[in-house]
Amino acid sequence: MGSAGYNQPARLPLVVVSAHQLRRPCASLRTLRDALTTVAFLVVLIGAGGRAVGVVVGQVHTLLRRQQFRTFRFGWAELVTWIEPFLLGAATCVLARTPRSAAPGTALVALVAGAIIVLCGYGLLFWAIWSWPALFVGHAILPDHQLVRTGVYGVVRHPAYLAAFGSWLGLGIAFRSVGVVALTALYVIPAYLAYIRSEEKMMREEFGDTYREYCRDVPGLIPRLR
Repeated sequence: MGSAGYNQPARLPLVVVSAHQLRRPCASLRTLRDALTTVAFLVVLIGAGGRAVGVVVGQVHTLLRRQQFRTFRFGWAELVTWIEPFLLGAATCVLARTPRSAAPGTALVALVAGAIIVLCGYGLLFWAIWSWPALFVGHAILPDHQLVRTGVYGVVRHPAYLAAFGSWLGLGIAFRSVGVVALTALYVIPAYLAYIRSEEKMMREEFGDTYREYCRDVPGLIPRLR
């Protein structure tokens, strides 16, 4: 008998996927990971290294113009923090020798998290400069110095020092460096807390109750939730 009336099952086309096509998504992910690693690596190193250089230049500039200040203070607290940017620069140079191959898993997460912290620190620092363009390194009072309470200084009293913590913490987290994190906890933070106490003593002497009221209204380092 013929095959009239008999429906043969439709044949599905045979799809052949080559090994090259299977590897293509993996290659794209690898390329993205490589790019993310490189960008985060450079953000952290340029951010931390740039701050180190900027603070050293600011220190020299402040010393050269110290005769122009109405008040100039340089005691043990200022001396202790004076070496901080040099240590930051040294730590950055050491970690810069870390290979820039694609960071796997948690290493990439740490690197990106560190880069974000460094960028936040820079954002805070630029906000401070925008809020007070006369910002300088060191403890001194300009002849026409006015207490600034606007911009970031209406959120925290010491944004530049909070940005410094961000540079150190971001660097340590990015490279998962126990040494940098330990140096941040044991030296950088205590040194700057002493530095802050010295600065606030100077500001109370200069501005009296106006500065005391400012301290009551605006927190030092940790913004208040409103």
